[in-house]
Amino acid sequence: MRPISYEWSSLPVELRLQIFGYVAEKQKYRATDFNRYACVSSEWQNYFERLTFRRLLIDNSQLDRFSKMTEGDKAE
Repeated sequence: MRPISYEWSSLPVELRLQIFGYVAEKQKYRATDFNRYACVSSEWQNYFERLTFRRLLIDNSQLDRFSKMTEGDKAE
């Protein structure tokens, strides 16, 4: 019997979210490991970049640089 294959986009959103959660759990939610999954597609990128950038840690030595990057017309 041949395995059944499906197009990713034809899967229900709930199932795709479960798959994302499974992949993230397998990586133990280490943000540094998510970059390879963010390259799969824009949908994967959206999901895994939210996990990757959910926290931003800045110490005192980086605070001035961060402030300059996020102020005024230079902010991205």
